[in-house]
Amino acid sequence: MRRCLQALARELAEEGNIALSSSRFYMASSSIRVFPAVNHVALYVVRGFRQELAPQPNYEIIDHGFFYPDALPEKTSQATRRRLAEVFEGAPIAERW
Repeated sequence: MRRCLQALARELAEEGNIALSSSRFYMASSSIRVFPAVNHVALYVVRGFRQELAPQPNYEIIDHGFFYPDALPEKTSQATRRRLAEVFEGAPIAERW
């Protein structure tokens, strides 16, 4: 679990210029339907963070933003929408991503 939290902090820093101050583990699931190899997804709810500067676009991240769950970008995947419904609307938690 410690390595997952370290990975979360590293990804937030690298991809969002975000310094994590508090988070809560929410769930782990499998994304075997999406990826043929065994792949697991850990979902954290970030409760506290700091972002002093917006991240600069690069080869991996071309855009970023913060959105209310009911105002997501049109291209947000159905899997992401389902996870957000689990967190914010109390939808049943699926075992697979």
